[in-house]
Amino acid sequence: MKGIQTRSCSASAADSTAGYSGSAAALIDCYTVFAAKASKYKNPINEVGVTTLYGVDDPKWLEVDELRFVRERELTPPELIDELKGFDRKFFRLVFAGKAAKKLYRLFEYES
Repeated sequence: MKGIQTRSCSASAADSTAGYSGSAAALIDCYTVFAAKASKYKNPINEVGVTTLYGVDDPKWLEVDELRFVRERELTPPELIDELKGFDRKFFRLVFAGKAAKKLYRLFEYES
């Protein structure tokens, strides 16, 4: 599909930290490739002029210089969902946790 990329390569995080000595951590939430393709035509960001969407399935593709992938995190941790009651709990489990959510969105942790 035109305008869909299978990985994101934005400005290097190392460029903005040149001369910095220490450690850094980053949490990056992103579309999967599937979600980027599925949202190409029906996505609110299209209204502000976005023409290219990116999807990332392999977190190592976002590694730059000293910033390395550590682990994938839950978008909505189960212990927080368990605090909800009734319909809200079922809805969050269905939409924001598990396989359905992982097909659309991912949350990656990186550190240097």
